[in-house]
Amino acid sequence: LMSCFSFKQTSVATTGIPVNDGLSDKLNAIFSLVAGTELVCVITLEGVLKSSISRTDCEVIHSSDTIYTIASLKSALERFLKIFQLSGCPIIHISGDYYTFSFYIINAQYLLVFSHQIDSGSGIVADFSVLDDSMVSFLDDLKNTIALST
Repeated sequence: LMSCFSFKQTSVATTGIPVNDGLSDKLNAIFSLVAGTELVCVITLEGVLKSSISRTDCEVIHSSDTIYTIASLKSALERFLKIFQLSGCPIIHISGDYYTFSFYIINAQYLLVFSHQIDSGSGIVADFSVLDDSMVSFLDDLKNTIALST
């Protein structure tokens, strides 16, 4: 897997509370797979929350405005890519000073979105190809779980 673009933005933060369902157990694996992960959610491309899990107790992710904004951001980025005659980008990373947000399209209907902290003082630019490679088997497993739950 390879991400098409990485966009730089300063100061981004988001949190959420867990939704108890079978998908949450699967999403929980990202906390150990990707260091610094704080929030994981699956939403439809239309902006409906399917499942979420977080390390904090804030209700931001359950706001319909937040979910719609996440789905709208994905659509806006796809329109931006068309300017450069690029399309079909299944992975997008948005990196700020302290957090990275990663978006993965699943089964052409859902977005896996998660935020993870980055070490801003290290001066090292994140290598998203390493992250994407580490996600391959997890994404395959998640695709099967989602397909069985719909």
